[in-house]
Amino acid sequence: MMHHYLNILTAIPENMHKCVSELEIFSPQEIRERLAEFNRHEKIAKENPESIAIKHKENEISYGTLNSEADLLANCLLERETFKDKNSH
Repeated sequence: MMHHYLNILTAIPENMHKCVSELEIFSPQEIRERLAEFNRHEKIAKENPESIAIKHKENEISYGTLNSEADLLANCLLERETFKDKNSH
């Protein structure tokens, strides 16, 4: 997490016209890794929606349910404009 803070501090001098919320917290490598992980989960959810994605004690959530819930959350956040298009400024 400390390196995320350093990424922001490093980006400030080159992006003084931007708000801190518009600066990239993740390095390009971290972005690639997170996208690859997301794509892997998305693929599993489509191919095996009934497979167990998360299990905690007696509770289980399938990949299909997890994917649906993640989509609902993403849409809710987009509707609230939590994620703004960085190119719209």
